[in-house]
Amino acid sequence: MRALPAMTFFSFQSQIENFKQPYFLFTTFEKNHQFVEKDGKNYRQNEIWREIIDRRTGNKTDEELLVKNFAEVKYELNFAPQECNL
Repeated sequence: MRALPAMTFFSFQSQIENFKQPYFLFTTFEKNHQFVEKDGKNYRQNEIWREIIDRRTGNKTDEELLVKNFAEVKYELNFAPQECNL
């Protein structure tokens, strides 16, 4: 494993190279997505989750909540908020 630094005008970035294949695969996905109308404003709420899969077996080993979002929607919706809940 080695670290490769890189400088740009705006930021310092680095990359870690690993010459061995990792034991786990990580995927992210969304749950509990919905639009909500409150006090005349529209909001979007959802959860972002990470699933951990064992590369050797292909089995899911864990699932972790990464973040919960609740944010005002600043664009005009072309549907009623209740119509788009997943």
